[in-house]
Order: sequence, then structure tokens, then C-alpha cells
Amino acid sequence: MAWLVLLLPFTLRLAGQNASPTAAALVIAATAWFLAVLIALRLDDLDRPGPAEAVLRRLTYGPRARRRA
Repeated sequence: MAWLVLLLPFTLRLAGQNASPTAAALVIAATAWFLAVLIALRLDDLDRPGPAEAVLRRLTYGPRARRRA
């Protein structure tokens, strides 16, 4: 999704504004990776599963049962 928003001509067109589209793509890829690592660390600190794990568990075990108060 980051590639669509940042590089294509009908969105932000960052590839066309730089001297090297390859360098722009590399910076965007590194930034997206770094943000993904930060989000994963935050989810780990909160002891919550990531989105892929949550979907896999939901598909495997079904919806969670509601807890009674």
C-alpha cells in the first residue's frame, strides 16, 4: 500500500520528484520496514497478537466467547 500512495503518478509521485527513483523506493522500503518493526514491538509490549496472528487464530478457533462479568 505504501508503494501505491507514495510512488504512483496519480498520488504523491515521489519517484518522479527525485533524481533517482531507485533511491526513493529504497528509502520508502526502509521506512516501511522500520515502522513495521516499531508496531510489532509495541504490540509485543502490550502482549497483543499481530494482525496476521489474530486472523489465523480466528479462522482456526472461531470467534472468541464473550466473558461474563
